Amino acid sequence: MGYEIDFLPVGDKSKGGDAIALRFGDLHGHRDNQFVMVVDGGYKKDGEELVAHIKEFYKTDIVDLVLCTHPDNDHISGLSVVLEELKVTELALHQPWLNSDEIFNFVKDNRRTETGIEKYLVKSLSQAQDLVELAESKDIPVWEPYAGQTLPNLPPGYAITVLGPSEDYYNQLMSNFIEGSTQHDAASSFIGNLFEKAFNILDRFDIIETLADPDEDATSPINNSSAILHLSLDGHNIVFTGDAGVPALDKAFDFAVQNGNDYRMPKLAQIPHHGSKRNVGPTLLNRWFGEPGQGGEGWAYVSAPKEGAPKHPSAKVLNAFKRRGWEWASTADGQPIRKKKDAPKREGWVKLGTPPYLEEEGD
Repeated sequence: MGYEIDFLPVGDKSKGGDAIALRFGDLHGHRDNQFVMVVDGGYKKDGEELVAHIKEFYKTDIVDLVLCTHPDNDHISGLSVVLEELKVTELALHQPWLNSDEIFNFVKDNRRTETGIEKYLVKSLSQAQDLVELAESKDIPVWEPYAGQTLPNLPPGYAITVLGPSEDYYNQLMSNFIEGSTQHDAASSFIGNLFEKAFNILDRFDIIETLADPDEDATSPINNSSAILHLSLDGHNIVFTGDAGVPALDKAFDFAVQNGNDYRMPKLAQIPHHGSKRNVGPTLLNRWFGEPGQGGEGWAYVSAPKEGAPKHPSAKVLNAFKRRGWEWASTADGQPIRKKKDAPKREGWVKLGTPPYLEEEGD
């Protein structure tokens, strides 16, 4: 029994995205003893590459679950290709237009109506609506990934739990989205910048932290609405984060603690939002991975475009993970990256090397 997780490179130049394929179970046995899943699909081209990847390496045209973390173009566009060209059993994504009455309760603008909110969401999130309609045309069941949901009928020894967002938090985020709340200025807070400048003078690598906690509103409502997943795969903890920021991740981890999900010290963690320093900070990372110098043993993967640096990924973010004992790997070189256990060998695929600390810029 084992698993393999593939982060495919997404986008060209500075535009990135996420496209993740995974399967688990008896990977040396029959397809019936495996579960195949797609998490986000990048752009249209990336959806085509996902389809080809699954057919070539997973030896199947059946996907048990397609999950869209949130409806940004760089995550959702390619999923229509997956639904068109593969046999998809289930689709999971949020459909906020169905919850206009609940979202209305959070909206402060008294000029808004429930009907107006529904129409606005359908229009603004048209790709999500189109994907749902495509699924329904193919009789593919659609459900919404909220905190506490678990996937049934998985092979023994495997579990997938949605850690966030809760339905209430999601509706609150959608109300912020409707009322025009966007992410904060690109810079961190004034105090945060002073913190960074002070420590950039010192030894920035092994122990001294150079990453600052982002502002509370540094991440947009849509990104914070990302589905956050905890996977327990044959004894290994995996965390997928989409583009979630600190507030959403903290709430998800609070839920995990309350419900006995062991999110800490994973074997693999997805660095959110292509390695942006707006989405993680030292306080969150200390909770997730431990403090600098404690020594972990996992990997942090980031889907980043070829010309995304210095923002995607931020060297400060990658060094912060490494400072806590976690190695990192990126798709910025245009190559897919793979995490596996008891999986078939692939010709031409090599084991990841240990990355160095990176020289940091004023990103």
